Amino acid sequence: MKNIPNSKFFLAFLFIFLEISNVKSKLPVIAILANADPDDASSAIRSRVNMQYVRWLEQSRADVVVIQPWYNETQIDEVLSKVNGVLWQGGSRNLDINGQYESVARMILLKIIEKFENENVSIPLWGTCQGFELIHVLLVNSVDILSSFNSHNYQAPLIIFEEIIRNSKMFSELDEKDKNNIKTKNVTSQYHHLGVNPESYLKHKILHKMLKITSIAKDKDENYYIASIEGKKYPIYAVQFHPEMVQFTKIDKKGVADSPEAVKFSEQISNFLISEAKKNTNTMTPEDYKKYDYINSFEKLPVYDDGFYYYFFNKEEEK
Repeated sequence: MKNIPNSKFFLAFLFIFLEISNVKSKLPVIAILANADPDDASSAIRSRVNMQYVRWLEQSRADVVVIQPWYNETQIDEVLSKVNGVLWQGGSRNLDINGQYESVARMILLKIIEKFENENVSIPLWGTCQGFELIHVLLVNSVDILSSFNSHNYQAPLIIFEEIIRNSKMFSELDEKDKNNIKTKNVTSQYHHLGVNPESYLKHKILHKMLKITSIAKDKDENYYIASIEGKKYPIYAVQFHPEMVQFTKIDKKGVADSPEAVKFSEQISNFLISEAKKNTNTMTPEDYKKYDYINSFEKLPVYDDGFYYYFFNKEEEK
């Protein structure tokens, strides 16, 4: 009986141990920048997050919170000091270089670069479709970087070049079979009318300086557009296609790639993003989760609207 520890001491030790264990096992947190609702709202007072992006991140063991398109600089500073990564969604907004939504995105981009430069903190920024386009628009400070493409509701393979993809972070886990699949099979879901022409990188030096093209693709009219990029120095990654639609589209859309190869590729990309997010040690408290609209898709029901399931938010309800 002498070897049995004092019960109060033992319980206190056990509690501390469990708390430490919980901290170590906490999932990385990705902040999704909510789109204005409606898309072209000049002053956002209502926003939405597409459930597909939440599920896509959750499949790779991440938590999701929200950056609202009406946040000020102080709020963005605070949330970026706590989250492990940021995602910009696709959407149908007519991007406006002076818009409120774009101003919030610009602050996020600049602060992620600043944290990397001055604090040695790597917070990956991921852009999908509209998010991909937004990165380019902000870097050149003009929507004229975008060109029209006939690539809506369309499945397509990617065109990759071995000498480029060999040094790509995003595609680092692809083996030879994976590479062959994405080059020869329709593994991507394309839902865009706009995009970026590869020749734009010759015209705009900032793009060539900041970003590396890792794949291109052809639209229905055989026109080439950039399909994926990553930052040469900074943790910036973006795709023109929709990996989140592969597993998590519940309505019939012929443009959604659903082959086993497409599913694997989508998972590989989300796994990559989360692995990059784990490179910083930012953490969120339970209070932070509430403050920044934590979304758990297993607990929070979305609302169906015009072909998709969304989580909606209103500015007046903000905490």
